[in-house]
Amino acid sequence: MLDRRRPRDENITPSDNPPFKGLLSMKALTTSIETGGSAGDDTEGRMTGNENAEFAYGSGFYLQEEYLERLRRRGHRLNNTETDNFGDDADNNDRSELSGSRRDRTQRGEASDVELIMDHNLQPRFFRLGNDFPAVSASSVLDGEGTNESMLPLNVITAHDTAGDIIIPVVSSSCRMAQQAQKGSTSLAALKRQQESERATREAMDTSKSQLTRLLQKGEIGQEIEVVDQSHKPKGLDSWLLDSTRDTEEDLEGEEEMLRRKVRRERIRLENSLNPSSANGAMTAETAAKEEERDVRERNYLDVQRRRQEKLDRVRDAKEKWERSTNDAEVSGARRIAILTIQRQLPIYRCKEELLRCIGENPVSIVVGETGSGKTTQLVQYLYQRGYTRGGGIIGCTQPRRLAAIGVARRVAEEMGCALGTRVGYAIHLDDNTSEDTEVKFMTDGVLLREIVRDPNVDKYSVIVLDEAHERSVNTDVLLGVLQAAVRRRSDLKLVVTSATMDILKFSKFFGNAPCYEIPGQSYEVDVQYATAPIEDYVSEAVFRVCQLHIQMPLEGKHDILVFMTGRDDVLGVCSLILRRLQEMDPKWLDSLLLLPCLSEAVGATATGVLDPTPSGMRKCVVATNVAETSLTIDGIRYVVDCGFMKTNVFRPKLGMNTLQRYPISQAQANQRKGRAGRTAEGICYRLYTESQFKHEMLLSSVPEIQRSSIDSVVLLLKSIGVSRLIDFDFMDPPPAANIRRSMWQLWVLGLLDDNGNITADGKCALEFPLAPTLAKVLIESTVRECSVEAVRVVSVISADPKGLFELPKGSEEAARQHHSRFHVNDSDHLALLNVLTHFIENGKSRQWARDHFLHLPTLLRACEVQQQLLERLRQLKRPIVSCGAKGLDRVRQCVASGFCLLSARRSSTNWSAYRPMLNAGVTCYVHPSSAVYARAEMPLYVVYHDLLLTTREYLVIVTAVEPEWLVEASRGVFIVKGSPKGLVTSAATPSGTAVVENRSVTGRVVSETLQNPSLIPQGLSVPRPPVHQPKSKGGMVLTRRRNNI
Repeated sequence: MLDRRRPRDENITPSDNPPFKGLLSMKALTTSIETGGSAGDDTEGRMTGNENAEFAYGSGFYLQEEYLERLRRRGHRLNNTETDNFGDDADNNDRSELSGSRRDRTQRGEASDVELIMDHNLQPRFFRLGNDFPAVSASSVLDGEGTNESMLPLNVITAHDTAGDIIIPVVSSSCRMAQQAQKGSTSLAALKRQQESERATREAMDTSKSQLTRLLQKGEIGQEIEVVDQSHKPKGLDSWLLDSTRDTEEDLEGEEEMLRRKVRRERIRLENSLNPSSANGAMTAETAAKEEERDVRERNYLDVQRRRQEKLDRVRDAKEKWERSTNDAEVSGARRIAILTIQRQLPIYRCKEELLRCIGENPVSIVVGETGSGKTTQLVQYLYQRGYTRGGGIIGCTQPRRLAAIGVARRVAEEMGCALGTRVGYAIHLDDNTSEDTEVKFMTDGVLLREIVRDPNVDKYSVIVLDEAHERSVNTDVLLGVLQAAVRRRSDLKLVVTSATMDILKFSKFFGNAPCYEIPGQSYEVDVQYATAPIEDYVSEAVFRVCQLHIQMPLEGKHDILVFMTGRDDVLGVCSLILRRLQEMDPKWLDSLLLLPCLSEAVGATATGVLDPTPSGMRKCVVATNVAETSLTIDGIRYVVDCGFMKTNVFRPKLGMNTLQRYPISQAQANQRKGRAGRTAEGICYRLYTESQFKHEMLLSSVPEIQRSSIDSVVLLLKSIGVSRLIDFDFMDPPPAANIRRSMWQLWVLGLLDDNGNITADGKCALEFPLAPTLAKVLIESTVRECSVEAVRVVSVISADPKGLFELPKGSEEAARQHHSRFHVNDSDHLALLNVLTHFIENGKSRQWARDHFLHLPTLLRACEVQQQLLERLRQLKRPIVSCGAKGLDRVRQCVASGFCLLSARRSSTNWSAYRPMLNAGVTCYVHPSSAVYARAEMPLYVVYHDLLLTTREYLVIVTAVEPEWLVEASRGVFIVKGSPKGLVTSAATPSGTAVVENRSVTGRVVSETLQNPSLIPQGLSVPRPPVHQPKSKGGMVLTRRRNNI
């Protein structure tokens, strides 16, 4: 590990710096005293009187009195000599010696940290009932081979023992394509290294530039001139130089031209001071005044430009607001004619009447058609024209992706000649753009599921269209079962399931042999070209194919290219490599190539112009994820390059969460991708895998998401609508028993299910929020701990997807990091997100403020919208909306711990930078370098995390340090302190009261909240109160490197 200490100045002694005599590193003092030495010995060399020194454990200092008090509380006996001899200098040793001494000390049992273990005897009653999954006995589980009883409690052992039930979407993990998927692309890795090197070079240049700017601003040149012979220095030069450089250009640090001019001016002045006799080179007062006037004009110009930009932003906002509020906008006559012409050319138009007759005669209809046949945009309009909304009902259409829901709603609104949000609207996660006049509603399947919680019969809908059902998302599969029951209860409800040409008979059989109607397709022949041999690097091969096609194929006509990649990194990496390759070959090829990435974000396709016509004389190359397989129809595609892989969520029982990993696609997906090339003319599909791999290493069809991912939200929803026995629910493909068992156990730990597997009051409340159960639990807990305002803001930023919140513009990385560090809190990324949103709101949600601090404005605006919705939901639920203030932020961390207690990790005892998840100590994880916690001098003992990033190693993302007693309190007794007395009774707090949990193990130090019903406490049992958290004073001990907050 790198030693971050600077070379020490042997000439500096503690007596030279009296104010710093009492400051020392906690690591050094702990080692010195706890190993039997005195503080004055300083054998680890971590204490120094030099105020400019950087300790090996960061720049945190610790005050004497509070730290000695902490040592006394830990059982150390300190004499007067030990408390007086602080700040003495000593020899330096490596950090490894300190770590070794700590390990030795731990082995001797001296001052060991609190260690949590899992209660093996604790299991909810529904594990033995068998209502939701086959009942499991202790003997049947613990006899399983490969099970480590000492590591996991019974319920977790059960999930691990049956982990084979979790279906992995691959033929065999040993096949070549599966191994290549796990390996990834070497060229992409090389590109990342090159970009990192370029970024480091830019940062070094930025650092040099910023250091020079600070040098000028602090008047260092004036200080250098002081050493010049006084006889050669013009009168008043000191004040003149210092005044001219004192904080006059703080807002223009990044302006290179201004910096160069200032450096040149100061150099001339310095030369003049050294050669006063040189009349030609002397800078007169008039010249200096002109320079200053020029600087003032530049600053005024920049201010005018900034105000002009802000005015344009306000005008654009007003225009967008006016466009959104315009009702029933009229479509021009020419545009209307063009729309009608396009509609009549679609394949669905020729079978309109026959299709409507099929839907009218059957309660459930299966409509099959290729992407681009018009079934998504035209079918709802046919139903509207036929009068299915005249009785007050709504035509609902679900989409598996937000991108598709918004895009289709906009298109249909335009074709129907109305403003979006009036007759035609959409509703996605935390974004409802509908009104009382809405008659055609597009939404994600998750939105409809949440509506079913309040209205199981979906009474406000006359027709429901489940579009793209072949994608088989978790929500789609649950909707199929729920709506099947609703159709039986409502004879007037029409259900239309649309799908591509995959699994037609399976859908029909599920709905009792429902009729299938196939829309005649209009496709052209596609020539499939396989790789002649297995390809080692699919990224470099895809780049080669695109460059080859662009150079060799004509531009006239529609000859666009569509490249399928796995995820965001692959998409952006391929775009970058294509640009670099063409630049190396001949820059002229870049002039005729329109390179467009297409991701699954809600605004991806519309923002980048993927769906727009290709300009004349250009070739469009779209690099997309699997969102372009079925959800989007891109005209003009003649060539498809299929890498053969995709990224998909797969539940990993050992981690207790979904992980996004790369796997080979199925044969059905490969055929869908091939079909994109034959929409408008004959095309070619280049498959970057062999024909043998296609036949033998790819599944025939994709594994339904419900069989390979976590279903916590689904289980909670089904329980809320009265499904008491999940084992009896009609799934098209039932999820594995281990998956159900694990989800129910996690919901039980969060307090959302009771011991019998029924939904609790907190569970019903959690469903009122369009959030994951963990985030909903954070909000529920915040209303109890009186910090709901702060918790809502934290959850809002997380819901708005904070991955791109902190921007690092090319060429300004160092400046961006300096701005970002002001928001950091060294014990919580969640609190850092809170800081960002709080200051954004306090600064009037200013676009300029976001730009100045290098923050992604759309994410912040999105978070503000989410915040308003969550606060409104809390008001509807009559929950208190209270702020804890700056002094109560520990309560916010406690709320985070309550929601993510199962996503907790303990610091490794052998490697103090590594962590091991509490649910599986066999996995080693590390705090991500972008985390504020990563910069701590001493990594916290316990943390909770929001997500895991799987790259070359497992990284914890969005991390918060927590106290062990918080995990004990939040985990419902799953976590206990090692060595604590057995047989006590603890409590589990709920909004409706506090219930007793039997046979729970606690310690005298860590106990849950006091029982609200004293009669429930067994006679003679004394339940101690939890320890009161003493907030540290501002002048007290800082446990880690703490960055300044704004």
